[in-house]
Amino acid sequence: MFRIRHCRPLLLLAAVVFSPAAHAVPTEVSADILTPLELSEMHRLGFGAFIPSGTPGTVGSNKLPGTNGIARTAPGFTGMYQVTGEAGMNYSVTHDTTVQLQKGGDTMQATLALTLGGVALDATGHDIFGISGTLSVGANQAAGDYSGTFNVTVSY
Repeated sequence: MFRIRHCRPLLLLAAVVFSPAAHAVPTEVSADILTPLELSEMHRLGFGAFIPSGTPGTVGSNKLPGTNGIARTAPGFTGMYQVTGEAGMNYSVTHDTTVQLQKGGDTMQATLALTLGGVALDATGHDIFGISGTLSVGANQAAGDYSGTFNVTVSY
């Protein structure tokens, strides 16, 4: 009898482990396909027109005067972009933080910053954001039309 008493727990464990009962649970699966984001440039970033001085300074993409004697003759403007995509969704903007403007062998560098918007699409799936900048101008910077390019990317 001693042996049978000690074997009972093992027999019960074997009955539970090798039980033929199985349970199935129906499980649903889903996928949401979002409207792809589209980015369009509404107005390009510009630093306007100005006259450099004999001292290095800066000029912004706004209507404010330049620094260190730089005389602005036409205002700058913030670059404006429109994003379209899935209504109500948040999105992010990444962009180059600097851009080099050049004319022949002459160069100037601008630092760039996100301004206005750039957080979420409205109920119609649209948003507008801006990128502004500050341009470093050398002492007696050579006259001419300077240009450059930078990258802007939007993602969910």
